[in-house]
Amino acid sequence: MKNQNPKINLSELMSKLLTQLHSQNYSQSTLACYKSVLNKITRYMQSNDENNYTKEICSHFLQKWWQQNNPSSSWYNHVKTVINRLNDILDEKPYVRMHSSKELIYSVVLSSHLDDYLSFMQKHGNRESTINVRRVYCTQFLCSLESQGLRSIGELQPIHIYDAFISTLSKEGFCEKIPFFLNYLFSQHILDKNYSTLVPKYATPQILPTVYTNEEIECLLNAVNQSTLIGKRDYAILMIASRLGLRASDICNLSFKNIHYDTDTIEIVQIKTGTLQILPLLPQIKIALNSYLLERKALNGNRYIFLRNFAPFLPLSRSAIWSITNKYFNLSSVDTTSKKHGPHSLRSSFASSMITENVPYSVVQKILGHEDPNSTKYYAKIDIEHLRVYALEVPEPAGGFARYLDRTGRIK
Repeated sequence: MKNQNPKINLSELMSKLLTQLHSQNYSQSTLACYKSVLNKITRYMQSNDENNYTKEICSHFLQKWWQQNNPSSSWYNHVKTVINRLNDILDEKPYVRMHSSKELIYSVVLSSHLDDYLSFMQKHGNRESTINVRRVYCTQFLCSLESQGLRSIGELQPIHIYDAFISTLSKEGFCEKIPFFLNYLFSQHILDKNYSTLVPKYATPQILPTVYTNEEIECLLNAVNQSTLIGKRDYAILMIASRLGLRASDICNLSFKNIHYDTDTIEIVQIKTGTLQILPLLPQIKIALNSYLLERKALNGNRYIFLRNFAPFLPLSRSAIWSITNKYFNLSSVDTTSKKHGPHSLRSSFASSMITENVPYSVVQKILGHEDPNSTKYYAKIDIEHLRVYALEVPEPAGGFARYLDRTGRIK
C-alpha cells in the first residue's frame, strides 16, 4: 500500500525543487522568491524540531503563516505554489507548469511606447521582477485606452485615465504602477502634461491593533506549565513580550550580554530600527529568566538565551515565538475570535494599557522603541474610554433637514 503521508528530508527536497526550477530556466528573481518561501518553511520546521517534510506539517505552516502575516492574495498564492511544487516532488509527480498559459493581449497601436518604457527601466537598473509587474499593468492600461478609441498617446485626457481605472480589476496595482508610466511619458516629452498626479490614490484600510485586557494576559500566562524546561522558557518569553512589549525578532536575538543584573536593565539594539533600547529588568521577568536559565545551565555555552529544547540547540526563530504565543492562547480561556493572537498582539496590548493609564505618548514611544511619534498614536485608536471624552454631541436638526424629518414623521 502506498504511504499516505510520505516523508523526506527537507534539505533534500529543497535541493530537488531548485534543481528542477533551474532546468526550466526560471529567472533569478523567481528563484529568489522561491528561496524566500523555502527559508520560511525551514525556520518553521526547525522551531518545531522537525527535519522531515510532510504535507501535514506544511499545511500547518501555511495556516499559521497566513494568520500571522495576513498576506495579500498574490503572495499567499505564491506560497501555496511553492508548497504544491514540494508536494509534487514528494509524490514523484512530473513537472507541470502551474501558471496560466494565457498570454497578455497587447495594444496594437500604442505598444511602441510600452517597449520604450521597458527598455528605459532596464537601462536605469530596475529589477526584473519590477519590470515584469509594470509591464502587465501598463499593457492593460494601453489596451483600455485603445478600446476607448485613442489612436495616439497624445490624445490622452483625464477622462481616459479615469475610465481605465474604473475598468481595472486591481485598483491597488493600477494606482501604484501607472503613475510611473505616465511620469515617464511626460519626462520623454511624449505627453505635454504630467498626468501621473491624476491617478487616484489607493487608500490602504487602517486595521485597528489587536489588544487584550490585563485579565486576559494573566489568563494567558497562567496557561503555561512552569514545571518543565519548555514551560519555563515559554513563560519567560511571554513575560518579556507582555510586560516590556519587545518585538519577536528582539526576543529571539536576546543574549547574555543584553542582561545587566548590576543595573537591572535589558539593553538591546533593536533589529528593526538599529537603535539602542534600555528597558527595566522587572522583578517578575528576572525571576522567570533565572528559573529558566538555572535549568538549562548545561547549554550556557550558547550566547543566546532562548534556544530550541532539542539538538541542534539553535536560537528560536520569529515563527517559533509566534507558535509559542499561539499555543498558550489556545490553551487558555481567552477568546481570540476574529483577533490576532501572536506576539505582536502582546506588544499592542502593552502599549494600549500604558496609554489607558495616561502614560504620556513620549514615554510610551521611548519604551516601545518607536522612532516615529505617530507610530505610538496608532495605539490610541482603541482607547475608547478616553476618546469618549472628546465625542461631540449630535446637534439638533435644523432648517430644511428638520422640516424633512418632520414631514416623514421621524421627529415631532
